[in-house]
Amino acid sequence: MRDFVTPTLLIFAMSTYPTTSVFLQEAAASGGASTAAVSADDQTEADAGLTDQELDELVAPVALYPDTLLIQVLVASTYPLEVVKADRWLSENEGLTQDEITAAVEKETWDPSVGVLATAFPDVLDRMAQNIDWTELMGTAMLAQSDDVMASVQRMREAAIDAGSLVDSDEQEVSRDETEAVVILPSDPEVVYVPTYDTTTVYHQNNDALIFFGAAILMTTIFRSNNYWG
Repeated sequence: MRDFVTPTLLIFAMSTYPTTSVFLQEAAASGGASTAAVSADDQTEADAGLTDQELDELVAPVALYPDTLLIQVLVASTYPLEVVKADRWLSENEGLTQDEITAAVEKETWDPSVGVLATAFPDVLDRMAQNIDWTELMGTAMLAQSDDVMASVQRMREAAIDAGSLVDSDEQEVSRDETEAVVILPSDPEVVYVPTYDTTTVYHQNNDALIFFGAAILMTTIFRSNNYWG
């Protein structure tokens, strides 16, 4: 998948489940992102929030993640400093086994979403850390307009379905909930695959856009106590 690059359009600057929206609102209320002093004009612009087009560009790299992984990314983005710290910690402890990493991460004070990414999805965490501008902008959007972010996720999923890119596979099941929102779940509840796709083609018709899947992530590697998981 392409890096989480902030589109030029944004430089100036789902609800898939009802419970997902609740989790995100609670995370936003706790405050994970720092605020900076801005001018009156900048503050007015910030108060207006990102437009639908800007949000669609922002969520495009992760909108097709399975729901339970997507929520980790969205919540973790409100803790950008912890994302960077966790990624750096993993780099400094490359020789540890999975069990050792899990035990060590459990002792950290990072938000549970960051802990899950560090424990089970280090590649996703690394992309967030390497593209920190994207991560910070996503976190700001989550804190200020989480409902709009989730609506954008739904728009992008609908676009991928219309393009023929988002379909059932051995790795995932695509369905709709009682509100007709698009839901993406692992085909095997005990295994999660991280999708890889090109955002310039996967959402557009008449393109040979494919979604590929990396190594399987077993649920036994993920915190059982994580409030954002499941």
